[in-house]
Amino acid sequence: MDELRVQGRVVTLDELDGIRGLIAAHPQWGRYHLSVHLAQQWNWRNGAGQLKDMAARSLLLKLERRGLLLLPICVMLGQIVFRLGSYADGDRSGHDIVIAQQKPHSRRRGTPGIRW
Repeated sequence: MDELRVQGRVVTLDELDGIRGLIAAHPQWGRYHLSVHLAQQWNWRNGAGQLKDMAARSLLLKLERRGLLLLPICVMLGQIVFRLGSYADGDRSGHDIVIAQQKPHSRRRGTPGIRW
């Protein structure tokens, strides 16, 4: 496999290695920042010239689902995240309820915050 087609785009092994390197070099970046950087790096724009960061994010998710890379955890600031099992029987033993409250990340000038 020298290349694969994802999100209507051919992704080469070198590009895939580049994405992995980007994730490793910037562990503090969230998925939003990675997708914006990737779209800028590939000059991925629509017909109106707008950056296709959502398409880049979707591509990253598809690569992760195929087991080709590991993205940073999904962080939603100010949200309560529940990981619940099936409680139809009323038995909650053995199931996790995780409440995650994130502190706001500091924003440096010109650096996108974590949104997704």
